[in-house]
Amino acid sequence: MHGNYQSMWNRSNVHPRLGYTDMYYRDSFEFNQDSKDPNNTDLVGLGINDKLFFQQAVDKLTTIEDSYSNYFGTLITLSNHSPFAPNPAFTLNINDYFTDSYGEQTSTCYLCERDVGKYIVSAHYADEALGEFIDLIKNSDHFNNTLFVFYGDHDAKLSYKDMNYLYNYDPTTGELKDEYDPTYVNYDSYDHQLNKKTPLIFWTKNSKLKSILKGENSNIMGMYDLAPTLFNMLDIDYDYVLGHDIFNIKDNNIVIFPNGNFLTKEVYYNNSTGEYKELKGAVDTEFLNNSIEKSERALEVGNAIITYDLFNEKKRDD
Repeated sequence: MHGNYQSMWNRSNVHPRLGYTDMYYRDSFEFNQDSKDPNNTDLVGLGINDKLFFQQAVDKLTTIEDSYSNYFGTLITLSNHSPFAPNPAFTLNINDYFTDSYGEQTSTCYLCERDVGKYIVSAHYADEALGEFIDLIKNSDHFNNTLFVFYGDHDAKLSYKDMNYLYNYDPTTGELKDEYDPTYVNYDSYDHQLNKKTPLIFWTKNSKLKSILKGENSNIMGMYDLAPTLFNMLDIDYDYVLGHDIFNIKDNNIVIFPNGNFLTKEVYYNNSTGEYKELKGAVDTEFLNNSIEKSERALEVGNAIITYDLFNEKKRDD
């Protein structure tokens, strides 16, 4: 389910190849769009706002659950996706209030004009929508044996300068503080890369599962670790995987990025420069070289799978 057009990212052709049998795109939902009044619309950014999308998605999921004892579904939201444009549905006030040199109370909103400010406002709306979705699930007599997995498919794609405004923005001038300011925070390019984290939340209202899923796992993991982690939790067999079950590998994991950069608990490595940032003290040279070799090999395997369609080749051989 997705509140955007099915043509986006060629989803109408790709998703059936991934095994999805039913798809609900923008034209499957009811929404208001008044061409004469831009404020009278249920659209946010790329499509239907998350709150309306979730409301109608729950109705559709209820029907699906009545028809199938087991099913797998994916809901793709969009209200917190770029472009982060102002919208009447967004209500968060990010003004800065302070006393000026004359003792007068005043306010500014320089962040309102920057992408990072618009992102904060849209993220607040998306959080509200997700909370309302969870409330709908809690209050439903369905979904008692359903596991929900919430995750982000990529970071906010904000520039280094925009993110630096979160740390060094001066609300009185709208400019970045200089390094001589006593409140200046050193925010370098490695901090910027390490900030590109996305959430992963397992949630259910099933009391037995809740007792198992309690707590937080702060070990480093990447998108390719989600499948083996989830499959092992649900006791689902699988033949091939590049990632790891985070509960088994724990703090010995390595997250490899398509550009060759990688992250471990000890180091963030930049493949293009050969430089790195130590995260927990001095990094052993042998460990670093082994990690570089491991990341290069994993990328070779991943690219070969895609280029040569190796999974289907294996099936044909079988």
